[in-house]
Amino acid sequence: MAKRLRCMGLLARETIREVLIHNRWFHVCVWGLLIFVLAGRFLTDLPLGSSAPKLLYDLGQGTIMSVSGTVLIILLSYHLLNELDTGAAQTYLVRRVSRGDYLVGKLLGCWLAVVLLVFLADGLLAVLVAGEMSELIESGDLISALGITGWLQLFLFQLLHLLILASLTVLLVSISTSFLFAALSSLLLWSAGLLMGAATDLSGSLEGLGGFFIQAARFIIPRFEVWDVSNSIWYAGTLPVSEVLRTGVFGLLYGSFLILLAIVCFNRRDL
Repeated sequence: MAKRLRCMGLLARETIREVLIHNRWFHVCVWGLLIFVLAGRFLTDLPLGSSAPKLLYDLGQGTIMSVSGTVLIILLSYHLLNELDTGAAQTYLVRRVSRGDYLVGKLLGCWLAVVLLVFLADGLLAVLVAGEMSELIESGDLISALGITGWLQLFLFQLLHLLILASLTVLLVSISTSFLFAALSSLLLWSAGLLMGAATDLSGSLEGLGGFFIQAARFIIPRFEVWDVSNSIWYAGTLPVSEVLRTGVFGLLYGSFLILLAIVCFNRRDL
């Protein structure tokens, strides 16, 4: 077990180094996201009153999750399938690296690289929102500000969200030979999972096959809205520890299930 963990750690570290140092496309995405979040500051110059921090917060969170999720899907799909096509993956496997260790190591490397992107963007957004809220508190238009514990909880749930998305992408890569199929399928399922909450509410008013298919999709498509707690943290403050633990454990178990399923499919694949 210790040897396998060390092997996965080395693969993850090598992948992080490759992405952070040599991947120019990732560098462009990092600077693009940070500039876009920073540009949201200009919206608060409008006469929005006490709603300015929430607008900046919503815009920033939406941008961070949409960009980071898309970057993660494209990065994982291209990285894994490119190594399979060029034979780089086989180079690892002939060194007695198991297919499961290879998949997990690459997944963790790409995931951690995107986590760094989210950490930088969240930090910039937290500074901007805190500045807006402090001005409103001084003027008496706002009572309290979003605390550091709320930002930490939000970051934790973002990590879970991205980990499950990465696991789903790796599963689709393990059964695909096409970058476009893996990337577009992951984007489609991710989008459907984010909308599943609204679709579930709609299914109550539908009868026949429409309601049946929506209910069936609940058990097939990951419900990513479960890990979207940005509004809850903004309005209700920090979440109870029991809820954080319960949702976190569920997310880890769900992600582990997807990874195990991906390993099973990848082990049956001809390389």
